[in-house]
Amino acid sequence: MIPDTRTLAIETAMALFIQVLYLLFLHRATKTYSGFRSWV
Repeated sequence: MIPDTRTLAIETAMALFIQVLYLLFLHRATKTYSGFRSWV
């Protein structure tokens, strides 16, 4: 069964949101690389 476009869009948005949260967590947790915030 192939999911429809709306389902794929919602799944993609959720995955991107989780990735953003993870990068924000890494930014707050690690201070080893000063350019990390600019990269994010």
